This record gives sequence, C-alpha cells and structure tokens, in this order.
Amino acid sequence: TRGPSRLWFAPSMPHPSVPRSRNPTLAALPWLAIVIVLAVVAWPALSRAAFVPDDCRLLLQARDVSGGDIGKLAAALVVENRWDDDWWIPDGTVVRFFRPLVVLSFALDRAIWGERAIGFVIGNLLLHVTASWLAFGCLRRFTLRPWPALVAALAFTTLACHAEQIFFAAGRTDTIPVIAMLWGMFVFLGQGESTRGRAAV
Repeated sequence: TRGPSRLWFAPSMPHPSVPRSRNPTLAALPWLAIVIVLAVVAWPALSRAAFVPDDCRLLLQARDVSGGDIGKLAAALVVENRWDDDWWIPDGTVVRFFRPLVVLSFALDRAIWGERAIGFVIGNLLLHVTASWLAFGCLRRFTLRPWPALVAALAFTTLACHAEQIFFAAGRTDTIPVIAMLWGMFVFLGQGESTRGRAAV
C-alpha cells in the first residue's frame, strides 16, 4: 500500500543507516562560490562611488567613534533623523535609531580606507555578497535542490532595487539586519532536517 503523500516542502530523507556519499556542507560550496562570484560581477561599477548627505552624517559619527571619547562614542551609536513635509509624521519630529553595527562598520571602513567613498562601497558589496550567500544557503537547506536555490539566490543578488544598498554607503542599514535574519533562518533550517522541521518553516 502507498503511504501518505508528502508535502512539496518535506522531501523524504535518507535512512539513517545509509551513509551520505558527500558532506552536505562541502557539496554546497561550489554553489556558494557561484553565488559569490556572480554577486561581485553583477556590481562592477565601483567608479560610481560617492557620498550622499546620509552617508556624510554617518561618516561624522564614525569620526566620533574613532576619537576614543566615551561620551561621544555612546552618542555616536544613535542615529538621529528628522523629516519634514511628510504626511505621516508632524514636521520637525526627531526620530532616533540605535544602530551600533552600522556606525561601527563605518568606523572600521574609515580606519581601512580613510574617507574615500569607494572603500565604503566595497564594504557594502561584501555585505551584499554575504546576504546573497546566506539566501542561497537557506534556500538550499529548504529545498534540498541546488538549482532552484541558485536561481532564486541569483535573483536576490541582482535585483536592481539593491543598488541603493550598495552604492549609497548608508544603504548598509538595510543589509546588516537582513544578514542577521538570514543567518537565523539558516541555523534554524539546519536544525530542521526532519519533515516536522520543514513543515514548521
């Protein structure tokens, strides 16, 4: 008799007594390498690097971090924004964001590259490659098939809307939390090699 039909997201797993022919992590490395290489190839226009007003504000905060003054360091980790002429918030309202990873990453790039915009864009590109790598890893673990995961990850890598996260230094305010989210999903999916684990996703 036939057993119950399987859901598309819960492919059958090999019997525990059957040894795997390859380490799953090593088997995924070629696909991850393709994603990384194509992510770099997809964004070659580093000559477009230039600071915009939001970048300059973060750059000033990175200077405070590098100065070593504890008082300025604590203040520099909070990014203050003010919006006028927006329907959803009264004019003059000040909104504060606690963004230590963004500001500290700016300070690190400044220590490496000085205040050259191209260095910050390279940093953004590396962050984008990391996010693309994790997107592939999550999809690979979810589907257990490399080609669908690769196609979806490449779509994520080359979306035109991600240009802002690369060419504007301040765009990493989006990329850094995405990396944290994808890493959490990647670890979770690693724990869910059973049908029940994938069904929970």
